[in-house]
Amino acid sequence: MSYQDLATPRAARRQCEKGVGEVRARQWNSAEASLRNAIAVYPAYALAWNELGEALEESRKLEEAGSAYAKAIAIDARLFSAYARWAVLDASQERWDRVAATTDAAIKLDPIGWPVLFFYNAVANFNLGRLKEAEQSADRAIAADQFPRAHYILGHILAARGDYRGAVEHMSKYLDLMTFAADAAQVRAEIQDARSRLQQLP
Repeated sequence: MSYQDLATPRAARRQCEKGVGEVRARQWNSAEASLRNAIAVYPAYALAWNELGEALEESRKLEEAGSAYAKAIAIDARLFSAYARWAVLDASQERWDRVAATTDAAIKLDPIGWPVLFFYNAVANFNLGRLKEAEQSADRAIAADQFPRAHYILGHILAARGDYRGAVEHMSKYLDLMTFAADAAQVRAEIQDARSRLQQLP
């Protein structure tokens, strides 16, 4: 039993458990109500805030969802699932500054088991033109050996830096790992473009 479990009133835990079950059952409105009940009993319930964020996000209440994830992190700075969910939410809206800030904060805590955070940090920094930082994060996501798409974003980063050989290598590696990727045709076209650019180099 964690410290959070010991500190959380039983009534709040019961409501949170009910809400988590409703989230898993995709009963978003019921989940929101249960999780808000848990938070009403115990406002410092980081897990309940995190799960509430997911329920709100699925109900398309995106600003409220982001606020819930932020609250979860403010209560428990090592709740990496909240960082990841918030980063994915902001990435879907192309809020790259916020994605970078959120994932930077998580990375300072060294979330080794959360390569998705390094991946979204790489994507955000790439879109912000910070290629050095993007490459470092993509490398860390790849090192975790759990997130094949990190090879794809690293390919883009290397292409932007003029390293077309490296771009081909990593995009090809992505396809090797994800044979049936939905974007395979697009990636093959990008690989061909990188090869063409490589052949044009002096």
